[in-house]
Amino acid sequence: MAIERAKQLGRNVAQAMNMPIEEVKYLGEEAGVDCPLCHCNVLLVPENLPYIYYPICAIRGTIVVDKDKMRVD
Repeated sequence: MAIERAKQLGRNVAQAMNMPIEEVKYLGEEAGVDCPLCHCNVLLVPENLPYIYYPICAIRGTIVVDKDKMRVD
């Protein structure tokens, strides 16, 4: 299973490298509260809430709770 998934990842990366950046689409699994740029679902929550940061791409967002669900704008 892991070998096939790694092969598919390699194919996806190779295909994306031959496309204009505007046409490249994220093909991975969505993970609830993930970054719109790097799709990382790890958040850095410093003391200055409501701001959070995604440590991979350093984008800052704001935590919003809407109907018992958290999202990041």
